[in-house]
Amino acid sequence: MEDYQGLTGRQAEKLLAEHGENRIRAGKKAGMLKIFAGQFRDAMIMILLAATVVSALMGEYTEALTIVAIVFINALLGFFQEYRTERTLEKLGELSAPWAVVVRDGQARSIPASEVVPQDIFCLKAGDRVPADGCILGGGGILCDESMLSGESAGVEKSPAADPAAAAK
Repeated sequence: MEDYQGLTGRQAEKLLAEHGENRIRAGKKAGMLKIFAGQFRDAMIMILLAATVVSALMGEYTEALTIVAIVFINALLGFFQEYRTERTLEKLGELSAPWAVVVRDGQARSIPASEVVPQDIFCLKAGDRVPADGCILGGGGILCDESMLSGESAGVEKSPAADPAAAAK
């Protein structure tokens, strides 16, 4: 760690103003009805609904009913997938690291993880949550639990960057 000076306080403030806080940006929460209604905005769904109307006008009620059933099942599947994705993003936001130890002005200091900026050098020890994407500058025998993201049950081995000086820039 003593080989790295990290950012100055002024540089960190500038980068924070430029890039914003280190948070998962949660969009406006869409209600369940809005998510379901959104499934019918696709061009292909509109074409199928138009085909339903044409089939019904031609007296082909069985085909019209079949198309409506397919559109409805498609909308249900899309709804459940989108709803689960939104809930997963909310949960990921709750699991993020609340604090980070970064090198600023040559000194390790603890800051809220939301204030981590690009080019920050952060220090980790066993059991810590990684506060942001980054490159490993030093250390060995590092295993990361990525099960929440990838579903892998075993830890994933990580190694330091080939050129730590370039990675720190």
